Amino acid sequence: MVRRLTISAAFDGSRARRRLAVVVIALLLSALFVGTGTIGVGAGPAAATTERPDRRAVLVQGGVTVKVEPTALLTDGQTVPINVKTTADVPVYSAEARVCRSGVTYQPSSEARPNPDFKANGANCPQNPISSSADAVGVDNAMFTFAPTPDGETFALRVGQGAINWLDGAEQRSLSCDATTSCVLVVQLLMGAGVPAWTPFVFTLTYQLSDPIAACGGVAPAVLATGGSDRMADAWVQWTLGTCRASGATGAPSRASFVGEGPAASSFAAGAIDVAYTASGYTDEVGLVPADIIPAADRRAMTPIPVALNASVLAVANGYPGNNGKKVPYSDIKLTLNEVAALLSGGTYGITPFVDAILDRNSQLKKTGMFPTSTQFQVGAGSTPDATTWFQTHHLDTLRPSEWKVPDLPGVFNTEAGRQRASDNDYANADPSYQNALSLYTGRPSLQRGVYGLPDFGGVWVFTDLVTARSLSMTPVQIENAAGEFVAPTPENMAAAIPTMRQGADGVLLPNPSAVAAAGQVQPYPLTHVEYALAPTEPLVDETCQLRVGSQALLADWLAYIDGPGQDLLPAGFERLPASLVAQATENRAKVGASPITGECAEQPVEPEVELPPEAPDLRGEDDVDVSGFGDDSDVGGLPDAVSAPDAGVADVGSGSADSSGVTPLADDGAVPAASTAGTVPTSEGGPIQLAVSGTTVPDFAGGRSGGNLGAALALVVLAALLSLAAFATAGRRVPVTA
Repeated sequence: MVRRLTISAAFDGSRARRRLAVVVIALLLSALFVGTGTIGVGAGPAAATTERPDRRAVLVQGGVTVKVEPTALLTDGQTVPINVKTTADVPVYSAEARVCRSGVTYQPSSEARPNPDFKANGANCPQNPISSSADAVGVDNAMFTFAPTPDGETFALRVGQGAINWLDGAEQRSLSCDATTSCVLVVQLLMGAGVPAWTPFVFTLTYQLSDPIAACGGVAPAVLATGGSDRMADAWVQWTLGTCRASGATGAPSRASFVGEGPAASSFAAGAIDVAYTASGYTDEVGLVPADIIPAADRRAMTPIPVALNASVLAVANGYPGNNGKKVPYSDIKLTLNEVAALLSGGTYGITPFVDAILDRNSQLKKTGMFPTSTQFQVGAGSTPDATTWFQTHHLDTLRPSEWKVPDLPGVFNTEAGRQRASDNDYANADPSYQNALSLYTGRPSLQRGVYGLPDFGGVWVFTDLVTARSLSMTPVQIENAAGEFVAPTPENMAAAIPTMRQGADGVLLPNPSAVAAAGQVQPYPLTHVEYALAPTEPLVDETCQLRVGSQALLADWLAYIDGPGQDLLPAGFERLPASLVAQATENRAKVGASPITGECAEQPVEPEVELPPEAPDLRGEDDVDVSGFGDDSDVGGLPDAVSAPDAGVADVGSGSADSSGVTPLADDGAVPAASTAGTVPTSEGGPIQLAVSGTTVPDFAGGRSGGNLGAALALVVLAALLSLAAFATAGRRVPVTA
């Protein structure tokens, strides 16, 4: 409380002082990002996809079905499962898989080996893996026994990002797999009755890219400032690129900083950014906008625009040994509510009494045991205030209050042992704490490091959302509902949950833990939630109370796009809005900018926006903030050391394959080689380059002003959040954090 009062006093005063506070905060947030670098840039507006980036591909030939998931938005070292199903009439004897060059029509072969176009270190496929995190080849010789079964036979290949050169005799060959160049996964099956033949199934692979603003050729003149959780980042990238392809579009319509849902919602409420992406808005029971910092009466007037369906999940990563001994990701895991409560409340300690029952129910886990032995990251969750955290804890607090307690193990949980837990929105600062229960991660890149590339088998359990789970190839657990049935977050189950939801503040829909359907009907997945874009109902104005006419028009176009054509670009894990929410979105978009201006700007003349003078930085982000002087250990002048810590709870950024500038070079023409579809060989068609955001780095967080009197509150909210996160990231933290 002392810290809060001290900061508040420091930022009270004139508008000029409040403007300086926001500039300093923008510089600080930018500095936190600068030390981590970027993965690369796009190939120009043509890189945007015009259809939803489907991450699953299924090919059928000769009675054999091959399914690969994921095939899009891939990262270096990501495990790609390959499932083969057939019947006894069409035997499959063996399978091999490699990552090879695109633009080739791979041919079948009736010889003992696949066609030479698949040969290691031949014309198209390298013998060595493309990166140190990838596999060179995947082989499965158990196909004859297991491919005809109902589940088929699954093996896996770790794909890589990068480039490799090799010699094919005297010929120099090369292969690139990255955000600007697609490649293909070639699955060769020795199949068929009588004389079997090697038959290629070809799947186009596309990879992640981090900077859609560069891909759009810069920002639009009246660029918007937005923010939210990094679960929204993939969608924002796709939407941004989609708008850049639209006729007459000039530049990216928005900048975005995905430092957390709580900080974004609070910053929007204080008038610092133009749009916040959130699943709970201002709902006080969720508490993303702290009432003691920004009371309800002082929050910026807004309307919530539905943009997609998502779900809170318990996901399991890593895998079990397949019939060939290779690691296969889990696909069918079921946990009761009591088991979920024990795992979340007590981690590996809490779940111990339930392990035998879990293994008996889940044959895939029985092959490995509950956890791997190679990592301390066994039960994880995010470390910033987030609506999904509240949804998870409130679900258990509502349905299993007797079990929703810290395990009664004083030797592990000290004085907190046996205490009742509550509905929390922040695992890092909950009371009682999650010390010795959860490993907390700061963003998707650090989560990726925790769940990829483990040398042994066993489950790694993460409390997260469906989009994040899908992006990292984690399997959502089927969780027991209030009626005792195990329910997965399928599109059908998520759609069935919408009518069961209850309303929070401003019409925001919240999950209903008790949601069930009658026997024989589709059961709702009760942790389904709606993602919203919060937009101001008052017109956008700048710090000097001038109307931001261009930004207002851009905001209307942006919201219409993400609720219209943008619904076709939703990444895996998101589901399209049902008709009821489309109608709500249309109704609420009409309220954006339609209310009279209140606060300080209501008493001053308002004229069309003009360019700010050089000595006053443009807080809307139209001019880049120069943070080149800040390094990993630099302090921002006059601010406490804890605030300037570069790892203060901000999602870290992957390094990818880049030159010294952190930018991946583009091909001369920016084109993406397309896999050939000629001949009879089935080929999975990938769209143009798919972009995603493990490592999205768009530093500007401060946007246009609301015209209200919340400048000081903004400084307090954002700086207090950073202080809290910085304090948590230092040695005094009580919960282990995966860096």
